[in-house]
Amino acid sequence: MASSLPRAHRVRAIMCALVTCAVATPPLAAQATPGDGAMRRRIPLTRRFDLADGLDRTPVFAVQRAPDGRLWVATGTGIASWDGTRFVRMPFPSPHAGTAVRRLLFTGARIWAASQRGLFVRDGAGPWRRLPDLREGRQWQLASWARAGEAPAVVVALEASLVLVDERTGRRRGALAPAGFPSALAMLATTESAAGRTLWVAALGGGVWRWRARDAAPTWVMRPTRAGSLYEDVRPCPQLGPEGVVVAAHDGAYAIGDDGIPRRLGTLRGVLRVACTGTRAHPEYWIGTTSGAIERLDAAGATPVTLEPAF
Repeated sequence: MASSLPRAHRVRAIMCALVTCAVATPPLAAQATPGDGAMRRRIPLTRRFDLADGLDRTPVFAVQRAPDGRLWVATGTGIASWDGTRFVRMPFPSPHAGTAVRRLLFTGARIWAASQRGLFVRDGAGPWRRLPDLREGRQWQLASWARAGEAPAVVVALEASLVLVDERTGRRRGALAPAGFPSALAMLATTESAAGRTLWVAALGGGVWRWRARDAAPTWVMRPTRAGSLYEDVRPCPQLGPEGVVVAAHDGAYAIGDDGIPRRLGTLRGVLRVACTGTRAHPEYWIGTTSGAIERLDAAGATPVTLEPAF
């Protein structure tokens, strides 16, 4: 994560790291007292990784932890994993080596990689292979989801559609095209509750949807506004409840609990990423913006907001 990267890329990488580190980091409020100086000391940054550690100078699009605890990164030139000493690159076969990878997904022993040249999978320590049914368009986002009564599938967000891929066979099963769904780049997240897994979709210019496993169709949670808010990201936030998520948008950051009501977080605009830490009783929110600023809020910083729909 070299300092020569654009600010937006640095913010994305920092927020990805915060999401990953939050699993193993004690509540930040217990580490220091309030104040700007204390705020800097709270960030659990103890080492910088760069070229000497196996990384390159391209953007870091994702930092994710596999079920076995191993850390993986998706960069502008491919994928690497941490072996305890350095990052080891895991290149795609020729002629796809050096392809930018936007997102990783882990389902059992299988790794899914969304890239600009299609969808790739790897089983255990085996080789990467490109799935034949998904080569068109750029692959941006991945999520594992299953509707009630159906086999698990991987949802792939292309530039203008959502495609279902069978999680076991890797074959394309169909597309998700609910009435009114916008044909625009979408960000995906899933949450788990007693009722099953819920798919969250934040379309760049089309609002935020929630699709529960038992429902025949998704429902609006945040509609597009007359101000033309662009939705950049949606991430699980268990501190808000089993179905809790946080949403990043150009007009601000939002928290959505099990009640499905969006609440504004702070006053920052141009938000790229939001991450949750803390506990259910004392949640904390980390907000990264296009200016490079990162703001931290506790539960007191969340206030209800009403969005005016455009239609």
